[in-house]
This record gives sequence, C-alpha cells and structure tokens, in this order.
Amino acid sequence: MSLAHARALSDAPTSGFFARVTEVERGPSAALEIAERVRLGGRMIDPGLYRVRVDEARERVVLENDDRTYALTAFFRRARGPASFAMNTWLEHGDAGRTYIVVRLARGLEWFA
Repeated sequence: MSLAHARALSDAPTSGFFARVTEVERGPSAALEIAERVRLGGRMIDPGLYRVRVDEARERVVLENDDRTYALTAFFRRARGPASFAMNTWLEHGDAGRTYIVVRLARGLEWFA
C-alpha cells in the first residue's frame, strides 16, 4: 500500500485519533467505597467502589461502577462545616437508622439522597 492511499488522521476530536470522552466523564466526580449492602434513597446498593457524580439537571446523585448504575433522587442544602475546595462524598447516618449519601461540591453546596 502506498502512502498516497493511506488514511490520514486529522487533529479533529472526532477523527478517531483521540479517545472519545462522553459528557458525563467530563464532569467532576469522587470515589466512594461501600463495604456492605446499604439502603440509600430507597434502593439497596451493593458493596463496591463507586464513582459518584451529581446530575444537577435531573437533581440526582449518580453512583456507577463497571457493573451497575444507580440514580438516586437528591436534595441540596448549604454545606455543613467549612467549605472544601474539591468534591467530596461520604455516607452519613441519620435518625431511625437511615443512611444518606452526601456529596459536597466546591461551591459550598451539599447534595444528599
């Protein structure tokens, strides 16, 4: 095959030369390790390492790993305690044995489900 017939790759992001990145992967996210099955937002969540992000347009906290994706209805509130500079997530135990997932954004807001 001569070079005249070789396929040229351009520098355009859609040329196949660059890895494709979805809109979801561009947003901020944090990692959360769940050690045992837990009920969050009315759903039973299996143990594992999850990538956590906030879908503000749909008001959801999304947990995803290679096997599963959970989208939990979320509410936002002012951050309790000092504001952080990076996204952070943790599990918080509330009244009557209920467990919440809290996602703190850099803007001083927390989303919880």
